[in-house]
Amino acid sequence: MMKEIKFISYEKSIPELLDKLNFGRKIIKEKEIILKPNLTCFKEFPTTTHPKFVEETIKYIRKYNQKTKILIAEGSGGDPTEKCFKELGYEAISEKYDIPLINLNTAETIRMEKPEFKKFDFIDYPKILLEGFLISLPVLKEHIEATVTISLKNMLGCYPSRQPDRDWKTEMHQWHIDYSIHDIIACKYPDFAICDGSVGQTGNEISGSPKEFNILLAGDSLELDKRGASILGHNWEKVRHLVFIDELFKKEN
Repeated sequence: MMKEIKFISYEKSIPELLDKLNFGRKIIKEKEIILKPNLTCFKEFPTTTHPKFVEETIKYIRKYNQKTKILIAEGSGGDPTEKCFKELGYEAISEKYDIPLINLNTAETIRMEKPEFKKFDFIDYPKILLEGFLISLPVLKEHIEATVTISLKNMLGCYPSRQPDRDWKTEMHQWHIDYSIHDIIACKYPDFAICDGSVGQTGNEISGSPKEFNILLAGDSLELDKRGASILGHNWEKVRHLVFIDELFKKEN
């Protein structure tokens, strides 16, 4: 299920949208909730997820589940993750709400081997992401290689950085990025997604042009990304990683 709403403000629109999905009831028993923003590099919104968007999500979660442990996790690709956390406002959120910041590039990993993988023989996946309720928090953007980067493409930050035997951040861009997106999703599909389309970015994921869409979306990641692709002017059936993941779930079901 996926819902969307006209954007008024983060304070007003996020609670209204999440209420439409009865999200408070969905998370009431979760012991650990992991928020995965898109902080691919040290560049402010809409290239990266706005800290206010994340903050209002935190406030909503705590309204319905005061006991859950909330984490913010990212593995930046263009700049050091710690720099992105600090300069983009996430350290301030961490201190204000007593929420740990997890660098997925250096987090403990567990080796995963899946017959569904299209590209890798195995992936060293951050163990912490397997232990909680994972929420993808992307911005609505176009991508020069993947066509769109929304909630599923956002999961590329889950690849660790340089390991003793390989550099995942480099390898995930080789032999087309759509295969990497598929394989990281095969490790773990986000439990929920909330997409900021108040202002999106067209043309390029890093240096594209901001565009007001005045919309927020939330719900199932694949359904959200299909809708997001349409908003950006693309037929999702021509977005290769969305087709791959759609096929993946059809096989599983």
